[in-house]
Amino acid sequence: MHPLTFLTGIVFGSSGLILLVLLLVMLIKGVLLFSGDLDPARAELEGQLMWLAVFTGLTVVSTASFVSLLRRLPWRWAAQAVLWSSLALLIANLGTLRGA
Repeated sequence: MHPLTFLTGIVFGSSGLILLVLLLVMLIKGVLLFSGDLDPARAELEGQLMWLAVFTGLTVVSTASFVSLLRRLPWRWAAQAVLWSSLALLIANLGTLRGA
């Protein structure tokens, strides 16, 4: 396994795990919202939906990039460019996104 494949695998695994945890948190809060009046959970919903969208996108991009590297597909370098560009864009806008 090449070092770039290893790094892409780390991004893939991390983003996938964060996405799974976000989904579980939203599921638990959804059950709490429907079982009673829980205003703090309702107030955080918009921010959590935004992060859910961000990590869904990152997981999809990193999955495609990881698979393309493992199978040596012809579009693997384009997938790598999209992955690292989206990761850089996420890091650059982290302060803005944190306020949401």
